[in-house]
Amino acid sequence: MCGIVGIFRPESVGAEDELLVARMLGTVVHRGPDAQTIGRSDGVVLGSARLAIVDASFGGQPFSDESGSILVVFNGEITNYRDLSAQLQALGHRLASHCDGEVIAHAYEEFGVTFAEYLDGQFAIALYDRRSNRLVLARDRMGICPLVWAWNGITLSFASEAKALFAANLPSPRPDPRGLAQLCYFGTTVAPQTMFAGVNALPAAHYLVIDSTASPKLTRYWRLRYPEKDAGRRLDWEAAREELDTLLVRAVGRCVQGEFAPVTYLSGGVDSALVTALTRRHVRGRLTALSVGSTTPKLDETVLAAEIADYLGVDLVVEVMTDDDIANVFSSLMWHLETPTLSTESAALHALACRAGGLSKVVLTGEGADEAFAGYQAFEQGRQLGRIWDSPPTIRALVRRVLRTRLASQCLTPGDSRLDRIRDAFGFIPAQAIEWEFYREVFGPILTGPAGVLLEADVPLTTVEFDRDLPARASRLNASLAVSYDVMLGNYLLGPHGDRVLAGASVEGRYPFLDREVVEFAALLGDQAKIGQGYNKVLLRLAAQHHVGPEVAWRAKKRFTMPFVNPFVSPNSPEIYRYLMAPQTIDDFGYFDAERVAAVLGQLGSPIPSGSRGRRHLARLRQGLLVTLVATTQLWHHTFFEDPGSFEVNQPELSMGGSHV
Repeated sequence: MCGIVGIFRPESVGAEDELLVARMLGTVVHRGPDAQTIGRSDGVVLGSARLAIVDASFGGQPFSDESGSILVVFNGEITNYRDLSAQLQALGHRLASHCDGEVIAHAYEEFGVTFAEYLDGQFAIALYDRRSNRLVLARDRMGICPLVWAWNGITLSFASEAKALFAANLPSPRPDPRGLAQLCYFGTTVAPQTMFAGVNALPAAHYLVIDSTASPKLTRYWRLRYPEKDAGRRLDWEAAREELDTLLVRAVGRCVQGEFAPVTYLSGGVDSALVTALTRRHVRGRLTALSVGSTTPKLDETVLAAEIADYLGVDLVVEVMTDDDIANVFSSLMWHLETPTLSTESAALHALACRAGGLSKVVLTGEGADEAFAGYQAFEQGRQLGRIWDSPPTIRALVRRVLRTRLASQCLTPGDSRLDRIRDAFGFIPAQAIEWEFYREVFGPILTGPAGVLLEADVPLTTVEFDRDLPARASRLNASLAVSYDVMLGNYLLGPHGDRVLAGASVEGRYPFLDREVVEFAALLGDQAKIGQGYNKVLLRLAAQHHVGPEVAWRAKKRFTMPFVNPFVSPNSPEIYRYLMAPQTIDDFGYFDAERVAAVLGQLGSPIPSGSRGRRHLARLRQGLLVTLVATTQLWHHTFFEDPGSFEVNQPELSMGGSHV
């Protein structure tokens, strides 16, 4: 985990640009408190805030090649650096340290702008080639490490977090209604879109190139391959289980590289239990796992986590969150998140990351297993509803009337025009469309201004890059898994739920289920290895039962959630929320219809209307989503646009020893 920042100006940079980069670096010191350095060359100033994990005594940035012509700052870990280092040295390269980041400059020297194809791990990279006056930005395949950039036609600025760009006024902070419209449909912004006008997120598995002759150009360097639908191949279950087991053992081994003993996150489910069981092999003494719980009993998994910890023989640290804790954490956490959110789990995860930071710099989690092996309920629902979505119009209309009456929602069977628009955007109806259409139903009536117009016009559906030919080749399930990777994983689960909450506590998250070998293996599996006989993640559970026991391996998935109404509207909520949720403030900020928001808030104490279990569940969910979106959007606006001193951060102690002129 590091923070990187920089300015590229093809004509040249000067001393004033070093001061700007120093200001930028001051906003991301939490990402790398161990050392902050700045390097300057002809057309670039690069800054790095380092969290030292691999070769901690050395590895100062910027890295360079033998001649000093290539400069690199990066965030993350290159997990195949030992093999790549040996390969490069055999080709005549001379490396000065054992730090993983040094291989990047030499890989570029050997392979050119496609160097990222040769890197495994998690990374956000900025590389400057002095010989061609070229800047290359690259992001890892899964989107674990963030990287944002802005281009005004003269200067390209980049950073791990948008606030660093604002510190240099490159650009100044302005809200982008396209980001809020995306959030209100997909539940997240989708790269390259962000919540800030003029700020672009580099998408996962992409690199950007800019030099003195052209504007920035984006290139995708990797994409998962899925099997042809109806391939008819029989799965050798035992061979597949053994191969997955081998890949996961190897992936965990790569994730524990470094000079600090890791900790793990542990819930009551199979994914985190398996990661903890495999990590235990690499730790001298007893491994420590951490679990977060809620004072709301039905949301708490710490009892199950304690049972797993006892079974595995690991120590367990528990953090229990009250509604007040969630509200208090959120009020300061927004500075790190840089985006509104539809849930409150990020507050609990940040509190847990702060506990983890007192024990280690590295935490391993089970994130990514649900995307690889179809762990979410929506995937099974999508398989079932797909028959209805593809049925004749008369059948769809009949089912739609029945479900509308039963659920008071059309999210399971949207109207034909809505199905057509989703199909036009993705080439099929993804399983996730159930959630997207529900978000649109919930947020459309309260969203005002440009964002409301954009949502009503379905602009979010036109802004996502997806391989629209994939659904013709792959099964609906595998195509939906591809959507999870492209839309949700790097933009949300690894952002507000991952990098940002961990980086705010100066901790690096590592993800064995996002190892390249693991995700490529899982993608090539047919549907039967993922969903069947009443279970999801079937092959993963088979592999896990040898490590965590059958009870945990085959336990039904319980989605991690935290309370998401009371933290913002209870009598004990911090005063800031009473101000933010007041009708006048809502009107002043201009995102929502204040009268409709007030009507929702006025109904919170009333009983949920009677009806089917599904109808009552959706009614409660509707209230929670509305309150959370409004509260966090108001808080986001307050954090980034109401306080003119937000980006005046104390300057770090800088080392200029990495400068190359």
